[in-house]
Amino acid sequence: QYYGHSFIQGAADFIFGQHAFAFFQSCTIASTAAGTITAHGPSSSTDGIYVINQATLQTASGAGSLTGQVYLGRPWSQYARVVFTNTNMGAHINGAGWSQWSSTMPNTAHVLFAEYNSVGPGASGTRASFSKKLSSAAGYTIQDVLGSRGWVDTAYL
Repeated sequence: QYYGHSFIQGAADFIFGQHAFAFFQSCTIASTAAGTITAHGPSSSTDGIYVINQATLQTASGAGSLTGQVYLGRPWSQYARVVFTNTNMGAHINGAGWSQWSSTMPNTAHVLFAEYNSVGPGASGTRASFSKKLSSAAGYTIQDVLGSRGWVDTAYL
């Protein structure tokens, strides 16, 4: 799945699913309430991934102050894979970045929650111990995620 130059808005787990390979390019992602942006739940470590590239994460108009109350994602399964690259993160993003599914079912043993080149006030802080900071975006390009980009009109990237 490809989402380009889109406006995506929601409260909790509003980018979610179990088996999709999805690439989000240059999207504005607006949070309306405290919660998490993504919830990914594949059944294995090769059964899908979400890569969000060059996005702007912001508080939705009229949402009020959500400073530090929104997380990038939480694992719907043990094999969740979500990567944010080159993304501008507003102050609403919690310093930990990522959350467990719940206190009784954390689902963090095999997750890939990672960031590369995050900027903005929400990019700082001590990230969750089960997340990674990448040294490059290699392996997380549109071609890596979707297998090809020949079908993509590059004028819209």
